[in-house]
Parts: sequence; structure tokens; C-alpha cells
Amino acid sequence: MYDAAELAPFLSELSLEGPLEPFLVFADWLQARGDLWGELIAMQCQPTTDEQHKKTLELASYNILQRVADTLCPRDQAVGIAWHRGFVAVIAFGDAYGPAWLGDELARLFASPVTALCNELSFSGAHLDDNYVQPILRFKPRLDRIARLDFENNWFSPAVVEGLRAAFPRARIAHQRSDDEARSERGVLVKSWDDHGDG
Repeated sequence: MYDAAELAPFLSELSLEGPLEPFLVFADWLQARGDLWGELIAMQCQPTTDEQHKKTLELASYNILQRVADTLCPRDQAVGIAWHRGFVAVIAFGDAYGPAWLGDELARLFASPVTALCNELSFSGAHLDDNYVQPILRFKPRLDRIARLDFENNWFSPAVVEGLRAAFPRARIAHQRSDDEARSERGVLVKSWDDHGDG
């Protein structure tokens, strides 16, 4: 278990697009405490231009990741994650087993400090409808810090889409359509949105 107050000064210096040095300082601090997360960060942050050395580092970091990923970031098998610089950069829901499950899974994921730098969250194709919006909005302060939210290929009513627009005013939703006459009151989001407003 990590102490949030202890980690805060380190995490405030880190950015997945920023310099590597703060990550290496954090990795040293973790390794001095015998924490394998520090080893993973150090391994994934090693700069190299030599292709063979790069492949060796990738394999070594993969081996560490295999050992510690489930400890650092427990998750359901329906949730995919991508790691960068020893942190979870992308969280992708391939399915959802009900609104309560989704709320619990988001809570579990966001409780881990390894998700602190997550910059993409995808619900694309997770079969969400209006009932899933409330559990998602519980995490609005956390979602506001994520650069890219992907709700593509989920079904929401027009009122819910407007609510999502209000909740994430920097987000942009480009298109909606309905292919199913029986669900004509709903529109499937066919384009991702993100808070940079591009696309």
C-alpha cells in the first residue's frame, strides 16, 4: 500500500510527455525501499539508441511487468491496459458487466498510484447505455484530468449525450446515428471525443 502524501511530491513532477529524469529519481526512491515498481520504471525509462540494447530492455521490462502488473494494478480481464514509463497510460474497457461492476472497476483502477498519469480511457465497444453514465460521472474530477475519453460505439439517449457534453465541456462529440429502428431514440457515438477538441 502506498502513502498518497509520500508519493504526491514525486507524482507532481511526472508527465508521460515530459523529461525522463524525474521518473528515474522516483524509481531510485522506490528501489531504495525494495519496491519492484521502481525497477519497472527504471527499466522502461532507460534511454537508448542502440536497437539491440533497446530490445533487451524491452524484454527485461516485460518480464518485470509480468511479475508485478497484477499487484500494482489489479483489474478484470475485460479491461486492457498499456504501460509507459512504468505507469498505466491507457485503460480500455472491452466489455462491461453492469453499472455497479463498472463503478467498482473504475474505483479499483483509480485507487492505484500507477494510474495517476493515465492519459487515455476508452469505453469503445463496451456496450454502454444510459444506465452506465452515473457510475462514470462519479469519477468526473479524475476524468477531467484524462486527455482522451473514447465513448465510440456505445448507445446513449440524446439527453444523456447532452449531459455528457455539459459534464465535459472541453470535449467534442462529432456525430451520432441510429442503425436500429427499435432503438431510434438513441444515437450511437461513432466518433471519439477528446478534450483537445480535435477531430
